[in-house]
Amino acid sequence: MARSAEEIIAPVGAVCWLALGLVQMAAEFAELRDWLRLGWFLALVVSVFTGWMPVVGTILGFWGATKVWGWSWYAAVGLFGAPLILFCLFVAGGLLGSLMLRFRARRSL
Repeated sequence: MARSAEEIIAPVGAVCWLALGLVQMAAEFAELRDWLRLGWFLALVVSVFTGWMPVVGTILGFWGATKVWGWSWYAAVGLFGAPLILFCLFVAGGLLGSLMLRFRARRSL
């Protein structure tokens, strides 16, 4: 039986989102240990809670990747900013599609 594209893409997307979240939490962990001099357990607890917060997690992950891991700023933005950019593109595409359908419905009346 053939599987639909949605049945294949959804689990792949979930695994990619989880992997990105784990990398972001690891970068946050490194940043919290370096910047605030937190112990490993407290840094782990804080990074788990802030790791899934969109803005806070992204900023701490960016700082950790650039300051502690030595990444370039554009590599960190590319990794941690990609979900936000994709989200904005999908929302803009959905809004544009909705406006086009509404415009077409008006023209056909």
